[in-house]
Amino acid sequence: IVFYKLAQECQDSCSPKKRKYYYQKALYHDPTLGDVYYQLGFFLEKEGNPAEALTWYKKAAAIDFTHHEAHYIVGYQYFREHSYEMALRHLFVSEQAEPKYAKWRNPNELHPSTWENNYYIARIYEKRNNYQLALKHYEMSQAQGGSLFLKAWVGLGVIYHLMGDHRNAASAASNVMSVRGASEVGKQLQRYIDTGQYPEILSDD
Repeated sequence: IVFYKLAQECQDSCSPKKRKYYYQKALYHDPTLGDVYYQLGFFLEKEGNPAEALTWYKKAAAIDFTHHEAHYIVGYQYFREHSYEMALRHLFVSEQAEPKYAKWRNPNELHPSTWENNYYIARIYEKRNNYQLALKHYEMSQAQGGSLFLKAWVGLGVIYHLMGDHRNAASAASNVMSVRGASEVGKQLQRYIDTGQYPEILSDD
């Protein structure tokens, strides 16, 4: 635990190499510290080894059921692999977990937060044709803002259309088009409403 605290407390004064050394020593002395696995995975990711990093993130998630960031990363990876049941399991854990380690993080070391969990949960429910739950999580994602709020707004429009709520679907398209620089995305949603051509901005998910 001493080396773990040293790594946390010296983030502004230590080199990454020194902090990594502290985490390795912490793991040697106590292999039950879930955040240590997460941190070592983060270093591997920064060093260009994402596949190996994911192994460490999975270890962190397995050891610490409340590790917000580890469960998000693992859940997102399962989403990309179309393993939706496993993705939901981890994304829900991340959504409900308190990001208790955030106070130790440098801002550029933080992974995405709750709004992205809700977005990917919504995407899974949409793919499963569970429109009510998709709507709920798109709404949560859009309301919380963040980097995916625009995609969440498009998702809302899609779900409204699928549920036969054409007024709210059209309103979503209009709202997206009113966002600076997003008129083309709004046109994608309107085209979907008019022709059934799925919005390109969501097709990569």
